[in-house]
Amino acid sequence: MKNIFSNFDYSDFKKSTFPKPGSDEFDHEMKVFEYLPEDDSFVLEMDDITSRYKDLFENNKLEFPSKTVDKLVSDSRMIIKDLKNFHDRARPWNFISDKSSVNKLDSMETPSFPSGHSTQSELLSLFLSDYYPNLGSELKKLSSDISISRNLARAHYISDSVEGIKLGKSMYNFLKQS
Repeated sequence: MKNIFSNFDYSDFKKSTFPKPGSDEFDHEMKVFEYLPEDDSFVLEMDDITSRYKDLFENNKLEFPSKTVDKLVSDSRMIIKDLKNFHDRARPWNFISDKSSVNKLDSMETPSFPSGHSTQSELLSLFLSDYYPNLGSELKKLSSDISISRNLARAHYISDSVEGIKLGKSMYNFLKQS
């Protein structure tokens, strides 16, 4: 089956920049981690995106559109991986001296920029909101929680999450126009 994002132009996302080590912006992003709480249970709970969306649907006694969600997640992965490898940004935990605040997850093996969890959760929330408008606020909160959990895990800088959200919105807009 064809990748639904095969014609998606994401060249502008290759032009995106992020704060480089040694810059004031980078130092500010690192400083943020000092003020973020450590919440391992929340981080672990939010790591599996599809399960969180499935739980939301089950809690609302709705049939979960698993094929659609799986397709969106799977097909978006190619673009996310390409951008991560293109930018090749080191994860924040590489720069944190006290590694005890880092919740190292299997999903943290790729480069950092942009946040794939933020991208996919934003894409899913926007897409599913079109079909389940009564879940709109819960979907948006879930997307936000997933994105924030990546910062709490020290898996992503704030700029990674912001870029991921932008990418997710762009992918959603591409689907709407297709």
